[in-house]
Amino acid sequence: MRKLLTIGILLAAQISGQGQESVNRAIAFAKRIDVSTLDSRLPSERFVKWFKEVVGRGAKIGWEVNDCGEQTGSAADEDRDLPFCAQGQADLPDGRRVVVSIGVGTMRKGLTPGTVAIRDMFIEQDGKTRTVSHLSDLVNELRTKH
Repeated sequence: MRKLLTIGILLAAQISGQGQESVNRAIAFAKRIDVSTLDSRLPSERFVKWFKEVVGRGAKIGWEVNDCGEQTGSAADEDRDLPFCAQGQADLPDGRRVVVSIGVGTMRKGLTPGTVAIRDMFIEQDGKTRTVSHLSDLVNELRTKH
């Protein structure tokens, strides 16, 4: 946990050298993304509103900025323009967790609106993880308890 916290702090500082302000900006940016740009099968709506509707009122939603799972911890990372993601995670009353990670930029370029994309999306339940391919599939996946 301590290693993840350190990576998160370093990541936040690297995004644009402004720490928490940069993290807040990246999260605010992701919340405003139109879901139809992430999945053409969905109608136009801000991500944050759509996500709240999909996971339901009883869900506790949290946000973070991370490296999209790309950092290896090796020296090779020093030369890479690592991506960064704004990630929403919702803890549902029934114990499931929904995670949607949206690529919103890179360490060197900062926020890059033209390149936003879902980098990872899954549902955790009873120690198992189910990957979801499209935002539009998330509703049905949540209705189906495996």
